[in-house]
Amino acid sequence: HAILGTPRTFTVHAHMGAEGAVGSLNLVNHTGTPVSHSRVDVTCFAVEGGVARMGGVITLDTDAPEIEGLDAVWVVEGKHAQPDRISRVFYSVHAGVAQAFCDGTLGFDPVLYDIEEGNIQVRG
Repeated sequence: HAILGTPRTFTVHAHMGAEGAVGSLNLVNHTGTPVSHSRVDVTCFAVEGGVARMGGVITLDTDAPEIEGLDAVWVVEGKHAQPDRISRVFYSVHAGVAQAFCDGTLGFDPVLYDIEEGNIQVRG
């Protein structure tokens, strides 16, 4: 997949378990040498129609290990007509940002970008 011309591969999955939201976002950026990897453990999400607002904690970033442990937020959109879309992943040094984003109280709506191939499925 490419976002803004940068080849990236991503997988994301989340579901609501007995203990709350669980899942992960895994990103691989193919432009650098070596290839970089990031992982966010999902702690919350909110679904409205085909759009999911997601938040979590960064557990791995091979380019910037100093951001591990910080909150991250992003949006995915799965539509019946292609292309599906995803936002960039944003992180914050402020605690509680991920949950506020999922709750819709943060006042931040990231731009969504078409994915070149693949399939995002959002179910509420």
